Order: sequence, then structure tokens, then C-alpha cells
Amino acid sequence: MKTLQVRDGIPRREHYQQSRPQRGGDAETRGAIGSRVMLTHVVFFKLIDHSPSGAAEVRDHILALRDQIPQLRHLEAGVDVVRSERSWDVALLARFDDRAGLDAYAVHPAHVAFAEWLGPRRERSCVVDYESP
Repeated sequence: MKTLQVRDGIPRREHYQQSRPQRGGDAETRGAIGSRVMLTHVVFFKLIDHSPSGAAEVRDHILALRDQIPQLRHLEAGVDVVRSERSWDVALLARFDDRAGLDAYAVHPAHVAFAEWLGPRRERSCVVDYESP
């Protein structure tokens, strides 16, 4: 049973730290809340055709990779809705178990085919890869 504690003249409930079971991995592969650290891959695309339909076509091609590449643990893509001068047209966010998963994704035939298809449609892109829980 939680008790009330008076602090600074205000009754407050005591807060107990709840322990959570670990989902696996050692201390180096767990995030702050005990989950396994994953690799997050974020890519922004600036397209030659800045139209919403051109961006939607690219987004749909990205999302088609979901069922083709087993290393993908999560994949989302979206079309920019603000459309400011500094906006990119399409964003991709993918998550992998580790660097090996990202490396396998990069050379997977479905990803290579997508990159070849995108090449003449892409003005430029930028990427960030980081560890996340």
C-alpha cells in the first residue's frame, strides 16, 4: 500500500521504482529502459519532381520493401506536408537489430533495385544512422 508523504507542505504519494524484466542482451546492448539497442536509419530525399504525386510514388516504393527484406524490423516513409523551402520531399525511417542488419539491407536485391529506380528521380539525399532503444 502506498502512503502519503508530506513534502514542501504538500501531501505526495511515495513513488516506487518498478523493476522491469530485461528483454535480453547485456548492459552494452540495452537502452536506458532495459530494451535492446537497435540501429535506426533515417534518410531524407529531395526529388527532381517536387509534386505530391511524385513524392507519393517514391513513398509507395519505399513501403513496398517491408515484406521483401527480412532484416527490416520497422519501416515507415512519409511525404512532407509543410512544403517549406527548407523541407525535403520524402523521409524514410528504418530500424534494424544491428549494423549487420543495415549492411545486409544495403546490398539486398530489393533495396538495390529501389536505389536504381530512384536514381534518376532523386536530386539529393542525406542520411543519419544512430543507436536507439
